[in-house]
Amino acid sequence: MEHVIEEAQAAEAAGFNACFITEHHQVPEGYFPSPLVVAAAVAARTTRIGIGTAVHLLSLTHPVHVAEDAAMVDIISKGRLILGLGMGYSRWISTRLASPCGSACRGLRKALRYYGAAGRKMT
Repeated sequence: MEHVIEEAQAAEAAGFNACFITEHHQVPEGYFPSPLVVAAAVAARTTRIGIGTAVHLLSLTHPVHVAEDAAMVDIISKGRLILGLGMGYSRWISTRLASPCGSACRGLRKALRYYGAAGRKMT
């Protein structure tokens, strides 16, 4: 994970506006299964650059849990979190780790309504 933090620091020093952390599961390429954990680590070691998830897979985690973790990262980063949400695209994810696509789609719609309402309450 140290190399990701160093890349984010280098991007910040070079004047980039944001860096993004992907979510992948059980693949050897060095992706992360918990992008918000990585985002918190990057936030703790940077000061200006936006930190985004590209994308956080809502079909794998309860939306309230994601909202709570995202709120904590947003606090740690002093408002720099860019929360990208999605269902993913892999049939492997939907058949082995998540709910079937139909209920995942409904879950995504429900979560986006929840986040929209929460955002309006916080502003």
